[in-house]
Amino acid sequence: MDQNIHTFLVELLHDAGQTNLDKELEEVLIHDLETRLEDRLVLVSAQYLTPEQQEEVKKIENPDEVMHYLKNTVPDFENIVAEAMVDFREVYIAASKAE
Repeated sequence: MDQNIHTFLVELLHDAGQTNLDKELEEVLIHDLETRLEDRLVLVSAQYLTPEQQEEVKKIENPDEVMHYLKNTVPDFENIVAEAMVDFREVYIAASKAE
C-alpha cells in the first residue's frame, strides 16, 4: 500500500473517533478501508474513460495495475483522486458518528 494512502487511512480512523484500537484490529480496518477507497477511486475515475477504455480496465486484475492504468489514462487524475478522497473521508466520518 502506498504510504500516503496508509497515512490517510490511519488519520481517517482517528478522525472518526476510532482510537485506542488493538494494532491487529486497526490493520484489519485499514485494509478494509483501502479496498473501499480503491473501489471508489476506480468508480469515480471510470466516468472519465471512453467505453473502450472502461472495457480495457475491467480486464486488469491487479489493483496496482488498475491504478497505474487510470493514472496514465484519466486526464487530471491527481485532482480527481484528491476530491474522491475528501468525499470518502466525509462519508466515513459522518457514518461513524451516526452509529
